[in-house]
Amino acid sequence: MNPNIHWPDETLPVQIYCALGVLTRLEMIATDGLLAIPRTGLGVGGFLLGKRRNGGIEILGTAEISCSHALGPAFVLTSEEIAASLEFAADATERVGWYCSKPATSKAHNPNATEHDQALFNTLCPDPWQVMLLIRPSMGKTTTAVFGLRAPGDAGSALLMGTPKELAWQELAAFQELAPAPEPPESEPPEDRLEAIRPVEFTPLDTPVPMPQTGTLFGIPDAAPEETKGSRWPKRLLIAAILLALLSAAAFFTRSYWMPNTPIALIASSDWTGRVSFVWNGEALPDQDQATLVIDDGVKPLHTIHLNRESLRQGSYQYLCRPGTVNATLLAGGLSATVTINVKPRRSRESWLPEMSAPP
Repeated sequence: MNPNIHWPDETLPVQIYCALGVLTRLEMIATDGLLAIPRTGLGVGGFLLGKRRNGGIEILGTAEISCSHALGPAFVLTSEEIAASLEFAADATERVGWYCSKPATSKAHNPNATEHDQALFNTLCPDPWQVMLLIRPSMGKTTTAVFGLRAPGDAGSALLMGTPKELAWQELAAFQELAPAPEPPESEPPEDRLEAIRPVEFTPLDTPVPMPQTGTLFGIPDAAPEETKGSRWPKRLLIAAILLALLSAAAFFTRSYWMPNTPIALIASSDWTGRVSFVWNGEALPDQDQATLVIDDGVKPLHTIHLNRESLRQGSYQYLCRPGTVNATLLAGGLSATVTINVKPRRSRESWLPEMSAPP
């Protein structure tokens, strides 16, 4: 095996090596997903390509898996996306594992491997020796990562996770060169160097100091200053105005970070026919062009409705749901809201009309 960058995790039962540039590229991909949505971030994932030799694993490259994030900001694939990934995996014969990023800014993201992560790992990487890499980017902190693999002797339901390490630093630390130590000073200079270190005697020249043509050595007497105090005020006011304009512009363009967000206020109501009306505050989404309404009525798969800009401004959507408990979540950029409603079985119109009494 030709080790390039050794992953220094002694808790794993297998030695993992990465080609030069792979770890840095993974950190850049995870950071791009973190910055895709403010205060939330998007999870990204893909295949780890390489070789398995002599009981170790070499990671030589990566291949990103396309995710539409129809089910939220986390890296959760739909059934169609899983099928497309399996077709790509059939051609990627040198895949040695799978990676996934979990931005630390999102409250909805679990930093550990979820059930969906493990199911996707078992689907895309069914071999018992293949590995999983979880990347955890964070705003203002170092990006860390942890390798995991299936526990020895297990049927595939348990994972053995290693110790989190700094991701790109492993690549930088492997190529650090120590500076050479300085040579110790000699106690006494050799005889042939005595002449070189003896001080040289200089003879002063009798050169007169040139005098200025006018005035004295300290300048021209009674010279007026270049500018008076009164002429400084316009410049100071101009500088203050420029700084005030820059601060105002910075506050305006960053208002989404420090101004409180208007709540979406998602509510729901149902009628006697089983039709549920979902209503939200359209003014809370002035800059959103699209959103996703995910409805869970107890029957899989989840119902995903994509809303455009006009539907968001209307602030309502009607859906015919099955009887029972219905959970709905509205995802719009970095905002989300959830509502729960109990839908009663449908009734005929005659069942709720008042009964007519018989004539006497």
